[in-house]
Amino acid sequence: MSEITEVRKSGGQYISIGDYNIRYFEEGQGETVIFIHGLGQAMYTFRKNVRVLSEHCHVISIDLLGHGLSDKPEIDYTISDFSKLIIDFMDAMNIEKASLVGFSTGAIIALDTAIKFPGYVEKLILLSPGGVTKTYPWLIKHLSTPIISDILFTFFNKSMIKNILEKAYYDPDLITNDLVKHYFKVLSNKENLDSTIVAYSNWDDSNIAYELSSVQAPAYIFWGENDEWHPLEMLELYEDALSDVYSATFANCGHMIHEECADEFNKKLIEIFKTEL
Repeated sequence: MSEITEVRKSGGQYISIGDYNIRYFEEGQGETVIFIHGLGQAMYTFRKNVRVLSEHCHVISIDLLGHGLSDKPEIDYTISDFSKLIIDFMDAMNIEKASLVGFSTGAIIALDTAIKFPGYVEKLILLSPGGVTKTYPWLIKHLSTPIISDILFTFFNKSMIKNILEKAYYDPDLITNDLVKHYFKVLSNKENLDSTIVAYSNWDDSNIAYELSSVQAPAYIFWGENDEWHPLEMLELYEDALSDVYSATFANCGHMIHEECADEFNKKLIEIFKTEL
């Protein structure tokens, strides 16, 4: 049984799913589109996108379990845990079918949802999909190392966040004090940081690459040409494996396409739901 609670002061609502409270934001009417952030983030990352698309669709963004203001239970935070959460959330909200917009690791969660629960997914919009690569920032690559996680708990600071964002963005002028402050605020919560470390430690997307051909939903993939986290050549994996795929790249744009190149991305997003590309 689900229960929805208004949380105006936090800019959203809570819905109770089983034993967990999930925070979400909802706006607009029409086709339902659910935004899925990456590990270590929150719905804040889609702040430049959801309201724009809500003029055309019924848009929802959520804080995944262990992230943002959603509950942080002591679970493994596997990809399957997150994709099952998406389905449980849709059932609790009486949403029969939705399109999923996923960023980075969130895009892998969206793909896993489409593979395991195809009847629930209308379209997939994937922003630089993938997990941890050898080109990831050193700190993230080594989160599963106990001594590194211990150091992170002890010495975590804004400079670490700024260094990570400098790798995620192409234009350093866009990395403002407010941006650093907000991302730091999310992860300076010890429970958020702990669940992020657990999620990265248990991340395993090895099977998904072999199952991409089973995806039934049409997929729209967007990639920054200057993405240092997920090199552009990774795009070919998805183009070759997915049967119904459209892809586009963004010049002078890094990993966080939806933030750095928001206007250009939003135009593409609106086109997807207004006309066929």
